[in-house]
Amino acid sequence: MTVREDQPSLRVIEGGGSAGGASLVSGPSVGSQLGLPGFSPPRQALICTTVGVLAALGFDALLSDLDVRRIVDLRVAPSFLRLGLRGREFVRRAEHFGADYIHLAALANRFAGESWDGERYRQRLERHYQENWEAVAQLRGLVEDGPVLLITAERSGLEQELLLGALGRLSPGFEVRELAGT
Repeated sequence: MTVREDQPSLRVIEGGGSAGGASLVSGPSVGSQLGLPGFSPPRQALICTTVGVLAALGFDALLSDLDVRRIVDLRVAPSFLRLGLRGREFVRRAEHFGADYIHLAALANRFAGESWDGERYRQRLERHYQENWEAVAQLRGLVEDGPVLLITAERSGLEQELLLGALGRLSPGFEVRELAGT
């Protein structure tokens, strides 16, 4: 990873291991902000990403820059092999940077690929978050004590949108940032 400091007020990160390079600048979802290195998130922040983006941008550098307190994983079957790490190694590395790792299995999306009907899929996910309201409240409590790095599955835009809506209905007033790679 190389750091260009052409513009002193903004660090631009390029490279980081992917063939096309990586960047923290990509299209954010509605109501979110882009994450920029060197600009620490506020205490009540939820930083959304995937393991692929963590691999592209550099896991250690991101944890150092973001100063997150918790890493919450919403994938059905967490794996960190794209980072070159086994689960225990990932947890140790996170702890080295002062972050606790939590696999919040109750909020994992077990419905991906079950239906080609987009509306039915949306309704199923909404119902899933309603039925697991305690886990949504637990995640909102973690955000309250954040910042929290939220790891989701690849291509989980709808899942993320609905979860953010559920968190906001429970208690608004937190910031959402997205880390994106190219």
